Amino acid sequence: MIRGWARFGVFGLWTALFICAGSGQSQEPEKPAPAVEKSGNLPVQKEKSAAEKQQEDWLEYYYLDPSPERLVEEVKNWSKDGTLVNERARPALIGFLSQIIKNNEDQITAWYDDLAGLSPEEKTILHTSMLYSHSAEADQLMVKTFGPKYRDQRQSTPGILELPLDKQHTIDMLWGYFYATGSPEALRKIILCFRFLDAPADLKGVDIPQGYMPLYKELPRIAYISLAANCERHGKVLRVCEEIYANDDSLVESEKAELYDLLSEFLPEKYPVRNPDDKKA
Repeated sequence: MIRGWARFGVFGLWTALFICAGSGQSQEPEKPAPAVEKSGNLPVQKEKSAAEKQQEDWLEYYYLDPSPERLVEEVKNWSKDGTLVNERARPALIGFLSQIIKNNEDQITAWYDDLAGLSPEEKTILHTSMLYSHSAEADQLMVKTFGPKYRDQRQSTPGILELPLDKQHTIDMLWGYFYATGSPEALRKIILCFRFLDAPADLKGVDIPQGYMPLYKELPRIAYISLAANCERHGKVLRVCEEIYANDDSLVESEKAELYDLLSEFLPEKYPVRNPDDKKA
């Protein structure tokens, strides 16, 4: 059981929620004010309009009302405030930008020209996003820029939804993907992390140093925290989690249990807390 962890250390993890502090905002994310009415133990924010939300954070709420015409301006803002060279920011930015590029192929060349003033380090974000976009137009531009060797790298690069979960930056990239598309598939992929609850901590034939925990054993905690924090900020995340819990026959027991606990944080009338004293701080 992971219930209760969502209240602690959300923004200290390598999670896509760092974005709340980006786009020219202060480095510490501002906690959302509780709504007047609460659906459960955790407050659910009153719904603002898509325009109001995008004014707060264009990236995080992009999927509500896509505005690709702002891409160049926003990327230049990220250059000015240091976001493009922030190691913690890169995975979610790549997940996000890759899908904007994929869905706006006719704009790629113009965007690339308009962003020619980025430093080589900053352009790494753009190039990697183009790689993960799996866009034919982006591929042509990348071959022109890097030569035939790019084709080999492209062929060996999976789509973001196909990335292995036990890699450090996959969850961040999946949140970036979701912010760009609103895709339930990205959330379902994150929920898969709960399957690692049943994985052994000690692998046969692997000498794990004392006191160390394999990354895959941390995935359920990280997934729960990121899902809970995004349920609080995004009504769609909560709705999709409930739909998956109710309708997805592919869920295994560990996924069902953690989704139930997640839903009971926000909707205790529908999903009563089963073990209120069994919480982890």
